Amino acid sequence: QRLQNELEERQQIEREKQNSEKFYSAYLEEELAKRQEVEQALSESEIRYRRIVETASEGIWQLDRGNKTVFVNPRMAEMLGYSVEEMMEKSILDFLLKTDKTALEYLLKQQEYSLMNSYDIQFCHRDGSILWAMISSRPIVDESGQYLGCLKMVTDISDRKQSEEILKFQSQVLNEIHDAVITSDAQGIIQTWNHGAEELYEYTAEEMIGQNISLLYFGEDRQKMQSLVFDPLIKQERYQLELKNKTKSGKEIYVRLRLSTIRDKEGQIISIIGCSNNISDRKQYEKILLESKQFLETVLDSFPLWVAWKDLDLKYLGCNHNFARACGLLSVSAIRDKKEENLSLTRLEIETNKRQDLQVIQSEKAELGLVKKRLQRDGSIMWLETNK
Repeated sequence: QRLQNELEERQQIEREKQNSEKFYSAYLEEELAKRQEVEQALSESEIRYRRIVETASEGIWQLDRGNKTVFVNPRMAEMLGYSVEEMMEKSILDFLLKTDKTALEYLLKQQEYSLMNSYDIQFCHRDGSILWAMISSRPIVDESGQYLGCLKMVTDISDRKQSEEILKFQSQVLNEIHDAVITSDAQGIIQTWNHGAEELYEYTAEEMIGQNISLLYFGEDRQKMQSLVFDPLIKQERYQLELKNKTKSGKEIYVRLRLSTIRDKEGQIISIIGCSNNISDRKQYEKILLESKQFLETVLDSFPLWVAWKDLDLKYLGCNHNFARACGLLSVSAIRDKKEENLSLTRLEIETNKRQDLQVIQSEKAELGLVKKRLQRDGSIMWLETNK
């Protein structure tokens, strides 16, 4: 009986051992499958990560705590004209312009104490050209928070910087132009206002940007803006006119305004460019000349004399009313550009007048008291005393 019991116990132990081995074997197989699954996932993740890094449009640059290159992706190397292998173990400072090295050294020192920062900087390309880049940088630390290095994302912004420089240059040119250069939208809301506009209208750019251009017009002229300015411009693309404006102090000025439009792809006006220069002095001179001319005409018409004047080609430039009536002309303007041959004169009178006129021109001396007779239309003779 005792032997029987021992045999049964041994058989029980064998069965438990076999069950344990089967369980452990199944456990190992399961663990192995899980590990293989994790390794497969890690491998796939690594492949995806490497593809992303290698095909990224941005440069990726990893530095150690001494700012030596630990890793760069192909795009970063391409941006600077080097191979990945040539950049390894080199300091980021080796690729900078001398003028930017001091600034970056300071930023790199601060990197240990900041979570993330970004800045613009100039790299020196292998061919000597300048590469403007925007850097976004993040520190790399271990579990204890010890600084190990940093990871930098580098974006080429050379085109943006070039555009900014062009815009800056254009802005400087506009501010150096003496004319007032103003742009507005299609509704007349001012978008830009240069130094010339500040000088002419007495308003600063801060005061006028966002205001309506009608602020520069007197009340009675604002109603005419659509017909005087906007309607012709819409039809002609470019348009110029002379008109009256108002300064900040309320002073009336006359300007010569030249307008053009900027349109979108659909042909809709998105901006109006206006260039103005002050012609108030010219307008004042024109007013004085007009008044002087009117005064002179009044004086000449008050004389009981015949008065006329010619150019060096002996063409009439003008005359008073008495002279025009004597020549049978309906107005004083009718004599302009006429010669002696175009008037009702005899051949002898024509030849005599020409000879005397040329003598005065050549000698540059006045001829006074020239007495001559003139045959009237009714056949009678009129004696004239002429000063030339």
